[in-house]
Amino acid sequence: MNRVAAAFRTTPAMAFSLFLALVTCTAAKSQSPVAEAELAYEEGLKAYIGADFQGAVESFLLAEKSGKTSGELLYNTANAYFRLNNLGKAVLYYERARRLTPTDELLIHSSRIARRKTMNRFGRIPRSVWSKYWAAGVARLGPRWMFFVGLCFYFTMVTLLGFWIWTNSRNDWLRRGFALCLLAAIPLIAAALKASMDQAGTKTAVILETRVDLHDNPSNIGPVEATVFEGLVVHIVDRSEHWVEVMLPDGTKGWVEETTVEEV
Repeated sequence: MNRVAAAFRTTPAMAFSLFLALVTCTAAKSQSPVAEAELAYEEGLKAYIGADFQGAVESFLLAEKSGKTSGELLYNTANAYFRLNNLGKAVLYYERARRLTPTDELLIHSSRIARRKTMNRFGRIPRSVWSKYWAAGVARLGPRWMFFVGLCFYFTMVTLLGFWIWTNSRNDWLRRGFALCLLAAIPLIAAALKASMDQAGTKTAVILETRVDLHDNPSNIGPVEATVFEGLVVHIVDRSEHWVEVMLPDGTKGWVEETTVEEV
């Protein structure tokens, strides 16, 4: 009888121990994909340093599939593809990396080198001076950075306003600082929102095949509008079953097979 009572007295402790074990196992399971992704990324770096670029690509893709997402991972994946002379995939991953780290100078430089190595030579639609400066600013800063800077100006403005009201100060420099922050915060936040909406509404893709013909309709029957080559960045206009309508940098539109392009 005493043994039974003792067993019942230890049951809560045992239950608590089992609960802790269950929580620990659950946490370990939840962390395992992260650990797997980091391990795969480290293996990819080792393979890249050892000039095993195919192995590096496979490890980097495994890290991405396991949930790791960073500009550094995408950039290294692009570099590995570039070393394999796979320009289509290299440009694709450079473009994906630029969405996360648009101000990275080394990334911008590497992306330009990859694009210049392609056989595509297309003119561009004439743009106004304003649109050129706008595109250059967005490419350099990116919506996130513009929003962050605008937000800093906004909070500084609110702080100055609160100090102004609290102290009832008539300091001219305080008013000038408030006006400056106001004039900087509103345009930057508005520009960040516009750039973000533009990116969300604009879908781009990269030609992956060595040579692709653009057709005037979603089929292989009909005249060819143009011929493009691996690594060209295009805008997606429409889709129809296994075909994608794209627009080239010079404004030319045409249909290509879905398997020949991949969306950024």
